[in-house]
Amino acid sequence: MPATLSQLPRQVELSDGTPLLLRLGTPADRDALVAGFERLSPESRVSRFFTAMPKLSPLFLDRLVDVDGSRHVAVGAWDRSRESDVGNHADGLGVGVGRYFVSDDDPTRAEMAVAVIDEYQGRGIGRLLLEAVIALAVDHGITTVTATVLSSNEAMLHVMAAMGATLDWDPDDRTVYRLEIPVTRDRVAGSELHAMLGYVAGLGEAQG
Repeated sequence: MPATLSQLPRQVELSDGTPLLLRLGTPADRDALVAGFERLSPESRVSRFFTAMPKLSPLFLDRLVDVDGSRHVAVGAWDRSRESDVGNHADGLGVGVGRYFVSDDDPTRAEMAVAVIDEYQGRGIGRLLLEAVIALAVDHGITTVTATVLSSNEAMLHVMAAMGATLDWDPDDRTVYRLEIPVTRDRVAGSELHAMLGYVAGLGEAQG
């Protein structure tokens, strides 16, 4: 039987043959986050952080690596066919990260976000990261995930809509959409990532 999506690390293969490792983020990924941020164009920085900030501040980095495995969870994507740009890193090149933060007001709701470096965008990695994050959220009792997306970020809006998100304008900022997705184990089981992991597991069983 294939492992569940939340049993990380897991490796999948993109349609172009790229071997992609998905694993939980840890505080040790600090340097990889900095390197990944430097690979984002100003436009991608605006899409993810709503500002083209030139670098990540130490305080913001502290928040990004302050993961606890339940209320703040991160999933990193690594291209195992390329060398890391932060030294001898066995996982390969860090190409993207997805995460969620549980709401302080409602433990069944979580805000999620994803970023993929420019040269890897448009290859389905963002969706795989979102699906992995949602699987983890469901395991921790989350029933609704939300996201804040700029109206100009058409690629992410399309991905989220395809995942069943409802879109509403932010009442305080008409350049921003507030997205909401109800999440269940059935939704996780029907995801693209679940199908990919099932295929990989099937190959392993056939070759065993």
